[in-house]
Amino acid sequence: MEFFDTTELNEEEVIIERKALAKLVFEPKDAYKYVLDYKNTIRQEAYGFIVRKLYKLNTRGVDKELLIKVFCDINKNVFMTKNEFKEFEKLPEKVVIFRGTDEQEKDPRMSWTLDPNVAFNYYVLKMHGGAGNLFVAIVDKRYEIYALFDDIEKEIIAKVSFYKFLNFME
Repeated sequence: MEFFDTTELNEEEVIIERKALAKLVFEPKDAYKYVLDYKNTIRQEAYGFIVRKLYKLNTRGVDKELLIKVFCDINKNVFMTKNEFKEFEKLPEKVVIFRGTDEQEKDPRMSWTLDPNVAFNYYVLKMHGGAGNLFVAIVDKRYEIYALFDDIEKEIIAKVSFYKFLNFME
């Protein structure tokens, strides 16, 4: 099984990727639905490569249920680089994750971070002018985390069922 950073797309997969990226510009939800139709017909590595690219570019207007369908039932390593997968493997079985948002978000989306400072400082203070919320959750690494992106945010893509909500508006 290949990792995200070693995937080379064949001709059919390149066409799927290009069509998905074109859809992403105008209607992100349609891009994810389009790729989801190929989930079981193209190589998992190619599917993971395309999904990661879409996810990093745009998830606006894409409901969480659709994103869960896109990420579930696929080997995690196809969404991650080799180094990211190594970092994922080092995580404890139960992982504390954080999400900073604006004050309107009551049901957290799938993008979380391992770093509480990223959630609080970057999202709550810088992105939303000090008005926002912080979510905290403890998730099972094997069953609730779909990917770890080792970027500046230490991003975790997770299906979170139970979380604690902290309101910074008051």
